[in-house]
Amino acid sequence: MLSRGAFAVTVRRVNRVALPLVPSVGLSVATTGAAALGAAGVLSASVAGPVTCLFSAVTGVPCPFCGLTHGVAELGAGHVATAVALHPLAPLAALLALAVPVALLRSRALTIAPAALAALAALVVLTWIARLLIA
Repeated sequence: MLSRGAFAVTVRRVNRVALPLVPSVGLSVATTGAAALGAAGVLSASVAGPVTCLFSAVTGVPCPFCGLTHGVAELGAGHVATAVALHPLAPLAALLALAVPVALLRSRALTIAPAALAALAALVVLTWIARLLIA
């Protein structure tokens, strides 16, 4: 507690969870690559192909991230509505992909508050459940 005259301020340190560098950078590069391929017209929702999700191939149920790569590619092409239709979290994935190099360029550690990490996990699970119920 810091005290200055009649005012007292409580300083609370929030422990942060360190994100592993290599997977974080790898996911950032992959997401940015998907957006670049979408911008170039190489990858889009209209390009039909085999199911590449192992979870979906084995269970017949889309995984929480099915549609995310094509969604980010559509964002790269400037098709926001299509991106959100493919996966509602595509814009968030793109923003998080941009946050990694920004943090590294500013010489900041890749950390996140535990509550934010829990909220992100809950958002992914709730989005997955909603998509399963709607489909």
